[in-house]
Amino acid sequence: MLTTALGLALSGSAIIGLSVGSADAASVATWDKVAKCESGGNWSIVSSNGLYYGGLQINLYNWKHYGGTQYAARPDQATKKEQILIAEKILADQGAGAWTCSPGTGLSTDHANPYPDPPKTSQLFSIGSDDIIYGAVADHDAGTWSGFDAVPDNVGTKQIAAASTPGATHLFSIGDDDKIYMSDKADDGTWGGFDPLPSPNVGTKQIAAAATGNTVHLFAIGDDDKIYTADKNYQGGSWTNFYPVPDNSGTKQIAAAATGNTVHLYSIGDDDKIYTADADYSAGTWSDFDAVPDNTGTKQITAAATGNTVHLFAIGDDDKIYTADKNYQGGSWTDFDPATPPNSGTKQIAASSTGDIVHLFSVGDDDIIYGADGNYSNGTWSQFWAVPDNAGTKRIAATDS
Repeated sequence: MLTTALGLALSGSAIIGLSVGSADAASVATWDKVAKCESGGNWSIVSSNGLYYGGLQINLYNWKHYGGTQYAARPDQATKKEQILIAEKILADQGAGAWTCSPGTGLSTDHANPYPDPPKTSQLFSIGSDDIIYGAVADHDAGTWSGFDAVPDNVGTKQIAAASTPGATHLFSIGDDDKIYMSDKADDGTWGGFDPLPSPNVGTKQIAAAATGNTVHLFAIGDDDKIYTADKNYQGGSWTNFYPVPDNSGTKQIAAAATGNTVHLYSIGDDDKIYTADADYSAGTWSDFDAVPDNTGTKQITAAATGNTVHLFAIGDDDKIYTADKNYQGGSWTDFDPATPPNSGTKQIAASSTGDIVHLFSVGDDDIIYGADGNYSNGTWSQFWAVPDNAGTKRIAATDS
């Protein structure tokens, strides 16, 4: 019998909560060996005594302590990758000895990263002068862009929004019938067809989207100028019906960004000021809408997050871009200041982020898309440059991928 730091008696092959020799990481092949011993390689199993879950037999204390609930309530309900990602944190903190099955698997000596960081890429979508959606991918590590290609199966598009979950990009559009449509792009680049959003929706004026883990949160301004929202967990879930976001009316435009399990929603009111409210999806609660300090005469907004900080961008009534930041771990809003890269004549903006870098895109008065990168680790911005292979752009949306 083994005993955890919580005083729970263990028997057989299960993860224990002792602080032991350190190890950094292990390959998927090594974790498969551990899982074969721990659970017979069954990543959805629960131990006979009900204390240990999933392929690596992680107990609920460790699952919660190391952040597993961002994926699922229990390890056996999470994917293999998600279980391994939490196991990596346990391994780094407690060492290979946390698993009684570790001897002979190479867990203490295999320091490979099981899931190396993918290339830092953004996906940029645009509505062309023909009202068709086009998409391009930026590889920020290589400094290259793909060409713009038409997204399959779309016509008559008025507005777009995009969000990413692990392994997929989700694109939403408002059609010329004022209904919302959606299409998903897999990691291999293949698209599904555009289908109407199952949740009843009519008379939509504008949309925005943000993701927390595997769930996309979609926001829509209805023909009554109120904001509505619907959610879908892309790990086997279905769309909820649209329901009203509390405490809002007279909304002209919206944007959203996520930090952790919280989505920060921004709106332009009928007084042309920016307001914000937070949806804590862990607690299932919304804050009231409050005015973002120091803003007037706003035409359009977009937002992107780096860590716990949201960077909010706004087009002012002088058609220039302004920006303000807030660290949501105890920070307050900075003042709105002109965006560092010189800009003017801006019609529309969108933003995405990779690591500490925000990628800001704008449509100029020549209907061409421009991009600039802000490195928030050292406080520097690039100049705006023309994104290759675009002209006649009406609208844009961006997401990381």
